[in-house]
Amino acid sequence: MRSGKLYVTSCRHPEDIDLFTGGVSEIPLPGAKVGPTFACLFARQFQALKRGDRFFYENAGPLSFTPDQLADIRSVTLAAIICRNSNIGTVQPRILRHPGPGNEIGDCATLRHLDLTMNGPWAGGTMTLFCKTTTFIYME
Repeated sequence: MRSGKLYVTSCRHPEDIDLFTGGVSEIPLPGAKVGPTFACLFARQFQALKRGDRFFYENAGPLSFTPDQLADIRSVTLAAIICRNSNIGTVQPRILRHPGPGNEIGDCATLRHLDLTMNGPWAGGTMTLFCKTTTFIYME
């Protein structure tokens, strides 16, 4: 609260407060590291990045995924992706949170992985590549 008192004595109007110094002086939102101003700015920036990227996997277009494929992609967690692409054998399901009650470390084999074989939503699909030579290496 000390910075709030300093702003009151040094600024005549809230619009006189510098965005950065005001933002870092805010009390963080519950469960966050930043206050409401920076939280809003960050959310708007990430939203603009997502919507402005024509290759973002959820955006509609001629090369977009089908609704079933999107559901299949969304069903896989970051923990499963890390397990699939590394040599670790155990991990907590919510990988960005500390292990603990409700997020116990478990075997990677129990996590759901994408099945990109020609079963389910990936059957009969086509893939358009935008490069002249492509080599696919699949290692199990």
